[in-house]
Amino acid sequence: MFNKQDLSVGAWIVFWILMAIPLVNIIMYLIILFSSDKNPTLRNMLWAQIVLVVIGIVLLLTVLSSFTPVIRDILQEIISYIQ
Repeated sequence: MFNKQDLSVGAWIVFWILMAIPLVNIIMYLIILFSSDKNPTLRNMLWAQIVLVVIGIVLLLTVLSSFTPVIRDILQEIISYIQ
């Protein structure tokens, strides 16, 4: 289905429906990414999504690690207030 050079609107709709189903989306990602006969545009889009997810996770961890002292202080204040 995803082997054609140009994907139809229906193929894109099927693709996005499959990406919405848990576990099926991971299997579809792997099939499309590691098979050489799939649509190159689709493969590039999936690689771009993976890169953006990795960047998002790194940014999230960076922001959370910078707020760790603030969260610790807030929790200590709550604990001292309860006692």
